Amino acid sequence: MAERRYSQWFTSAAALALAAGFAYGTPVVVTDGLGDADRNNDGVIDGSVVSDAGDVGIKWLAMEALSDGTPNPAFTVVDDSAGIGSGNALYVDQAGSNFEMYAPLGQTISLGLGETMTISYDIRYEEGTAALSSAAQLRWGIFMADESYFNTAGPGEFGYEEGNFDGSYPGAQGDTGFQIRVNVGTSTSTPTIIEEFNIDTILGGSDTDSIVPSSAGGTLPAISDSLKHTITLVVSRTYEDVEGVSTEGTRISCYVDGVGNLSGFEPVGEGLAQSTFDWNYLAFNNTKQAEYFVDNLNIAITPEPASLALMGLGGLAVLRRRK
Repeated sequence: MAERRYSQWFTSAAALALAAGFAYGTPVVVTDGLGDADRNNDGVIDGSVVSDAGDVGIKWLAMEALSDGTPNPAFTVVDDSAGIGSGNALYVDQAGSNFEMYAPLGQTISLGLGETMTISYDIRYEEGTAALSSAAQLRWGIFMADESYFNTAGPGEFGYEEGNFDGSYPGAQGDTGFQIRVNVGTSTSTPTIIEEFNIDTILGGSDTDSIVPSSAGGTLPAISDSLKHTITLVVSRTYEDVEGVSTEGTRISCYVDGVGNLSGFEPVGEGLAQSTFDWNYLAFNNTKQAEYFVDNLNIAITPEPASLALMGLGGLAVLRRRK
């Protein structure tokens, strides 16, 4: 009877351990809700009130500048409670087409085998912005900077003190990562996930390495209004069957408001090799002039459920031996 009670306890405890793994085994590695109202973490408030001084977050910087040296895009932190609805947001004013902003993460995020990285953020286009009234795309992604070119344009991260630099010289030379294309406005282009390998102009239209297999032809809702939308990217390092062979690689999936089947598997060695699993900055670009809001960035790493179960059962086995 005692053994039976112990067995029941062991089974229940295993389930609790597994549930605890889901509840507490999700380390959030990057988060920014702009609550400190400090866009580039220089200690200066950038236009709005502080709603959460502890929400230090990351830097949001212009990758390029206009001919007079003015950063483009321009940034302000605003209270967008009436739009996105969670207090402060980053207001991005992109003058013209294809001017990137980037966000150095302050660390390198590496994905281990069996781990999944989930990136999510809220975005809202300002009513009347050119991107909503034309065929545009939001091109964004996560990248790893080639350290041989990192910082060579000046004293600040990626470039000058404010972080501005042209995306081609030296900018993103040699950088590696994934570009995601989301339709905006009236665009009927095919949403796509693209791997970029040793790219000199990230988020470009033609200077890309390859479309991630199976992502071509996938569906993803377009953003055609000035409401809040949540974009989510899920990247898992795993093994999948490729023509009968178990192959290591990355499964990449993107969703808009939880909807879409834009997904593909990229095997190791096809372009990105091991650098598939390492990233240190985000980048964003609109192919038409755009004024938009970004908020509630969250990047988290989770182990696969099978790994969580093994960890939970392993710990319980130790307890049983001690019993």
